[in-house]
Amino acid sequence: MKKFLLFSLALSLTFGAMADEKKTAKKSTKMVNSRNKIDLPVKPTQDVPIVSSSIEFKGTETVERVYVGKSANIYSVLLEEQRYIDYNNDIKAYSFTFRTDPDTYPEALNSGNIITSTSIDGGNTWGDSWMMNTEDPCRYPAGAVYNPDGNTDPNNAYIIATGPVYNDGWSDNFFASSKLNGEDLSYELIPVDPDWSGFQTARNGLQVCSDGIAHIADRKFQDNGSGYSTEMSLSAWSGEFNGSSFDWDLVEIPVDLAMREGGSNPGTTKNFWTFGNAWSNDGSVGYIWMIGVDAELDGESGYSPIIFKTTNQGEDWDQIEIDLADNEVMSEYIWACDQFNGPVWPMCTELDGIVDANGELQLFVKATGTFSSHTDSLGYSYNGNIDYIYNIEVNDDGVQNVIYVDSIVAEDVPADSPYGLGAEGWGSRLRASRTADGSAVFVVWSDTEAPDNFEGQNGAPNIKAAGRLLGGDFADFPSTNFTGDDLYAGFYFFHNVGHISKIEDNYVHIPVTTTTTPAEFSSGTELTPVSHSFVKDIKYLWVEGIEESSAMSSFSVSQNSPNPFTGSTTIELSSEVVAPVNVEVTNLMGQSVYKINVGTIINTMKVELPATNLKAGVYFYTVTIGNESISKKMIVE
Repeated sequence: MKKFLLFSLALSLTFGAMADEKKTAKKSTKMVNSRNKIDLPVKPTQDVPIVSSSIEFKGTETVERVYVGKSANIYSVLLEEQRYIDYNNDIKAYSFTFRTDPDTYPEALNSGNIITSTSIDGGNTWGDSWMMNTEDPCRYPAGAVYNPDGNTDPNNAYIIATGPVYNDGWSDNFFASSKLNGEDLSYELIPVDPDWSGFQTARNGLQVCSDGIAHIADRKFQDNGSGYSTEMSLSAWSGEFNGSSFDWDLVEIPVDLAMREGGSNPGTTKNFWTFGNAWSNDGSVGYIWMIGVDAELDGESGYSPIIFKTTNQGEDWDQIEIDLADNEVMSEYIWACDQFNGPVWPMCTELDGIVDANGELQLFVKATGTFSSHTDSLGYSYNGNIDYIYNIEVNDDGVQNVIYVDSIVAEDVPADSPYGLGAEGWGSRLRASRTADGSAVFVVWSDTEAPDNFEGQNGAPNIKAAGRLLGGDFADFPSTNFTGDDLYAGFYFFHNVGHISKIEDNYVHIPVTTTTTPAEFSSGTELTPVSHSFVKDIKYLWVEGIEESSAMSSFSVSQNSPNPFTGSTTIELSSEVVAPVNVEVTNLMGQSVYKINVGTIINTMKVELPATNLKAGVYFYTVTIGNESISKKMIVE
């Protein structure tokens, strides 16, 4: 009950002389890589996943959760950048990669053994494959699916797992692969580069392209002894498929970061510990990124994305300048520095991205206002200025467009918070996804509806998402809380998202997983076993597919007018047959709002659709005449 009843921890940190009585500063929790904990050797007992009678559930069970597997502790999925859930559109297969719980899997030699579980029936059932069943203590795994060209049998596709190994220090990175049926199992340990003192962990943004090359992002840095970097390079790992496994290599990308001049860590780089990459389907275009202050923009910008692009499979990389200072869209919400008297320097703390159908980077960032423009104070933001999500379109020439998505009302759960899982907390876990063809992009995050119950923190996270078609806006797939009315509302901890979303049955399904059951969370710590679940029903009606179906019908339906509208709107019908007409209005989750039987059509008909009891948002009206149906989108203001 400690997660729900304790209210003792204060989030805010007043920043000395820079703060006044009205506006105080808080330091970003992303300043130091404190999240990379070392697991203690434990042998936990397995709890039966039951619902505690002391937990108050909400709503009715409308979102299905399918059990996938179990880990010895939360460190299997601690970081959202790992990307351990994947979907392959060619063979319609999901994969989920995780560390084992030896009590659940007796064959496991330790809690660092790695399993990839796969599903070829839409996430309804999952089968396990061993990836690393050795004495090596593997950590923080990432996983993906690769389907060789021409293959149609899921059993002959390959699964890949990568991540760091901890042997009295971060000594190696593991790289494993096998067929879905368990054949061709191969793994290797590649030692870390001894010329760099900071830890090296190949775990961020794993993706396999159709050219047979897998990609993952890492970094190398010189540690000043306190966890801060004095020099940094990005590491672009690539693994080329050789017919039965993958041959791995990396390219170092030097990053020219601004340096701290004073404070407790002078001479260290200005960076947060967020890294990732994204690639086009065929691997012809790739991007790799981090968050930091570019040396060329020092004194002109805050913590922003630093992005490099390749067009030759990662052999060469060119930096793209990203300047968000005083951006017109972001300035509408984000407060200016220096008590509103300075420039608007967005502080980006989380980001993820995908490559769209045009080969451009669709970046999603979580950002707030930088409190001070002082060179050594850029890691502080305002108390009271909440975080916002933006979609930033990037090409060779830099930022092309910035689109507002939504706000985030809850603050991060810091380490050792009474609302965390033992000593571990979490942020919003912002993740990006797209359709296989890159024609639609999505962003997924978690937020708490009533953060005041948790001292402002994201203590009861629900899954939220939004999306748009290329060239469209976020009215296409509006911001939706998918789990707010679920039986498990507020219990969607440590979610992760696949970068490819599935289109099926007129829906686009976003792959989402969550970790820990209510019972495990209420009585557990960061070192006790946790269960992983695939979250079904994170889906939107697929607008393009529905509207295209009207061309094959024997009748026509006009676009409603007016649109957008309040009160009521009108549609016009024209039919070649005489038949009864039924109209159904549904929301974006496919739930029926109301139905109308409007009589029999003879040639033409006008139908008025009321919106008296509808909330503002996007809806669909489906007209059925005989055995045929046509659906179109309408917007209620």
